[in-house]
Amino acid sequence: MKLRETLKTVKAGNATIEDALKLIQQRAEIWDRIYAYLEERNKLQTLKRLKELGRQQTIMKTIGIEPLAYNFGGINEGSSCLSITCYLSYGYKDTLPGVYDINETGTNPPEEVYYQVFSPVAVWVGIYESPTPNMDYYWREYCTYEFPSTSTDVKKYWDKAVELHPGSQFEDFGSIQVKLFYDGMAYNPKEGSYQGSNIIWQFECNKNGCWVTSYHPKLLSPPDVTYRNQEYMLYIYARVLECCSGGDVSSLTCKWANRHCDGCFAPDESKSQNFAVVVRDGWDWIIKFG
Repeated sequence: MKLRETLKTVKAGNATIEDALKLIQQRAEIWDRIYAYLEERNKLQTLKRLKELGRQQTIMKTIGIEPLAYNFGGINEGSSCLSITCYLSYGYKDTLPGVYDINETGTNPPEEVYYQVFSPVAVWVGIYESPTPNMDYYWREYCTYEFPSTSTDVKKYWDKAVELHPGSQFEDFGSIQVKLFYDGMAYNPKEGSYQGSNIIWQFECNKNGCWVTSYHPKLLSPPDVTYRNQEYMLYIYARVLECCSGGDVSSLTCKWANRHCDGCFAPDESKSQNFAVVVRDGWDWIIKFG
């Protein structure tokens, strides 16, 4: 805000370019501190997960049982908050620019949204007793913190589903849907400011391989790239998140977040899910299983 005001003052002749450059430098230094904080946060969250996993596994081995959440990979659990808490403390921002009907992407591509930074949070896998994901044949879900190590490292999600499903026919006739959840900061021109925003990649798999559906891009570039300063077209699944705390959000803060697998992760100030999309005719393979 100071920078915008200073630029207006420069145009009016009441301030110098040096004044604006100083603010730009200050902004760069602030973002450097934010990036450093995010790196430290990720390290601490990883240590916390490892500690909790070790403690819970020890307890389960002692009493001789293993909970379903751990059979299914498991992520940190969250707890529900009153919606009014999120309205008052976290806000209720406007949705980011995008399309609200996925089929409109090809005919009316939305403007791209600028993400200052985002980082991986959790992976959701829905298991379906149908050759392609169909809600009428949904069986169960599992969640994990294991993201793809390369742009085609996705078969492990299918292998885990085959391992988990007790039916002998699932491997031949079942399917999965996978969503990769990232947590970040995006610029919303409707608000004129940055806001906490998730961004999600989605793909599907069966015995033949994994693919992306119409208007969805392939996976992210290999994970050694920096998730900063990128622009994406979005499909907006609006106002669907719940108010919760704990999990991967915070034990002290209530935010609009995803509740898959009893977790609380990938919050969004507009209470929405934001899917990265591209214009594509039909679907495309990520990888075929040989």
